[in-house]
Amino acid sequence: MVAVLWIFRLSFWLGIVLYTGVVAAQAITGNPSFTFWVLVIGGIAIVYTALGGMFAVAFTDVIQFILMLLGALIVLPLAMSLVDWWPGLMAQLPSDFMVLVRNTGEFDWKFILAIFFLGLEWATVDQGLLQRTFSADSTKTAARGLVLAGIITTPFALLWLIPGLAASIIHPGLANPDSAVPTLLRSLLPHGVLGLVICGLLSAQLSTIAGNLNGVATMITSDIYESIFNKRADNKIILLVARFMTFAVGIGMILFAYWVPRMGGAVNAYLTLIAIMDMPLFIIAVVYGLF
Repeated sequence: MVAVLWIFRLSFWLGIVLYTGVVAAQAITGNPSFTFWVLVIGGIAIVYTALGGMFAVAFTDVIQFILMLLGALIVLPLAMSLVDWWPGLMAQLPSDFMVLVRNTGEFDWKFILAIFFLGLEWATVDQGLLQRTFSADSTKTAARGLVLAGIITTPFALLWLIPGLAASIIHPGLANPDSAVPTLLRSLLPHGVLGLVICGLLSAQLSTIAGNLNGVATMITSDIYESIFNKRADNKIILLVARFMTFAVGIGMILFAYWVPRMGGAVNAYLTLIAIMDMPLFIIAVVYGLF
């Protein structure tokens, strides 16, 4: 039962990630078709994950990281120059905008504390993270990879977060806040450079989708199919089932992506998801692991 709930949770999370990629593509290209971009981005991730497995995911992760880093290093100085760098950015943002822990309001200290614990959950039992870890050739390599990822995560996130803050000043009053960075990119960059940065931005979504898609398919295959329906399945059958499940979960991801706008966008959908499912499932996983 826990595995089924976790599979549902990850499938919905994949829908949220896909939605953010679609919004970015809409804003940057000017093509407003939600269905077109859902099928293109989702289809690419599903096909290369199903056919290439974890090797394809790991190989493309390396390329995608390079593209994301190059894109961020191009966008950050351009965006900051338009708002007079850090002092100008701070002067133009609301006075309480950078208060990290508030005593009252929707995002008060209780919210921050909850997100902290949910961050621990992500760092310990996230399927996409674990799926990559299991691919390491030794325990030492896996440990080094996890530590390096932890060191890189925060500064790397800031490379895209800070341009997002600048975008709120350069393009105020956007109808969809999820399109802030893509709108900024479209207004700042010439077409050639824009194409490179688009690849970097969409790579973030594809990397997350591919890793978790592979992880969910693996969970269904090993925890449900092998454990319950066919304990003597050979490797060929297991591979076929895993590929089929990748396509099946991918279709679910696409359907969930259509539900995200009805929940108020990516942030609201994600907060709703983790509020309902993450902590209960995390506690169950810890207790089950102990006993």
